[in-house]
Amino acid sequence: MTANPCQEYARFYETLSPESLDRLSVLTLENIHFKDPFNDVIGQAAMRAIFERMFKEVEAPAFSVNHIICEKNICYLRWRFTGTLKLFGKHALAIEGVSEIVLDEDGRVIEHIDHWDAMNQFLLRMPVFVRLFMVIFGSRISS
Repeated sequence: MTANPCQEYARFYETLSPESLDRLSVLTLENIHFKDPFNDVIGQAAMRAIFERMFKEVEAPAFSVNHIICEKNICYLRWRFTGTLKLFGKHALAIEGVSEIVLDEDGRVIEHIDHWDAMNQFLLRMPVFVRLFMVIFGSRISS
């Protein structure tokens, strides 16, 4: 890795493609812990599978990293993800979040935890889920 592993990891996300997924083995540890609102996995292969599924289910997925804050071995990346979800019809996605990145002593990522509001930024934008939540929760859910 380079002298600034957080910037290199952010660049990896901004240029993420099916062809670039092999870089995970260079940037992360074999037993990386990856967690987001829908996944909680251990290992490079499991993390790669999440991205491979994303490329199948989302047209033109793209991350832009807007801010990077690092202190010692912890970095925070503020990002925006855009694309078009192909499930349940086509739905434009625009999700903002923060990734908490923990590095080992060699600058490789050992933990990647995504923090973002799945309910408001994703589920409530899908009509099928809005209808389901309306049945379950009644008028307490607004689309």
